[in-house]
Amino acid sequence: TCQNVEHVYLDSEYTAQKVWHFIVDPYEGIGADLTMCIKQNRAVKKQIDTFLATDFDWLFFNETYTYSSQTFTIPIKKTNKELHCVLKRHEKTGRLRCFGSTIQNLDARKILKEYEHRWGIENGIKDLVGNYFFDNVPGIDPHRINLHYFVVTLARLIYQMFCNLYPASKNYDQTQKGIGTIRPEFLVGTNARIAKNHDQLIITWQDYYPEKDHQYLTVLFDALNATMTEPISFLGGLKLKFKLMPPRDKKFRNQQQREKLEFS
Repeated sequence: TCQNVEHVYLDSEYTAQKVWHFIVDPYEGIGADLTMCIKQNRAVKKQIDTFLATDFDWLFFNETYTYSSQTFTIPIKKTNKELHCVLKRHEKTGRLRCFGSTIQNLDARKILKEYEHRWGIENGIKDLVGNYFFDNVPGIDPHRINLHYFVVTLARLIYQMFCNLYPASKNYDQTQKGIGTIRPEFLVGTNARIAKNHDQLIITWQDYYPEKDHQYLTVLFDALNATMTEPISFLGGLKLKFKLMPPRDKKFRNQQQREKLEFS
């Protein structure tokens, strides 16, 4: 429900005051905090021009941008809320961008830092939709919907567990790679065998991974098996166990390289 939403992040497409009002008003809307990049329409431009006439400094943000040392406010009509705003300037072009947040007691730098959370949320939603089919729930039955969400949650937890064990799971800037990036390294053409042995459902990966990849997957499967000691109700009380075929010796793997074929 809307009452469970605590914070909303927006880009500059949503600068209409009626949108702001709906987000921050607890009686006629969501009643959440709002952090956003603000499009410079006529009303916002007037607020910015007034602020530019005041005395403040431009502080270093990075090699490309500076930001205003002071903040200014833009009131949200028909509410007691206001956006605390900071300007960010492109040093080569002089182009200004305006960022604001209803959170109290944030200085200029912290407002910009707060807005950065939007990228993690947006990329997370794209990941859920693109890789976990979060927008394609099977049917409208509540049980199926809950099961779909449970499976997605389980898959995300297992993926995060793997990333904690896999050194190459980070981008150059130390952000987390999505499963769509890492999947081809391990799951292209993957074959698995499922078998039941007494009270266990055993999933065996048949692919012969290179030794270095095999090591990471073995650590992951060992960690998963250590947590799978209890029966799983929706599997009929079976316990889940993961296995991995041993790595194939290098002489039996050509790593997709072209080899000379001889007949005798």
